[in-house]
Amino acid sequence: MRSRPRRIDLFALTSMFATGLVLVWAGVQPDAVATLVVGLATLYATWTGLGRSPETPSDEDRNG
Repeated sequence: MRSRPRRIDLFALTSMFATGLVLVWAGVQPDAVATLVVGLATLYATWTGLGRSPETPSDEDRNG
């Protein structure tokens, strides 16, 4: 697995938090902001490969 700097994770978390605060202050419903943040967090986790299970050998690899 690739190692990446923790600063990128901190930046992503801080950006989502700041965006959520701005949207709530702008009058967006907190439920909608929560849904948005969950969606963004899911996209970020997919992009970085977090939560991905280790690769399993394919059928061709197992059968020789």
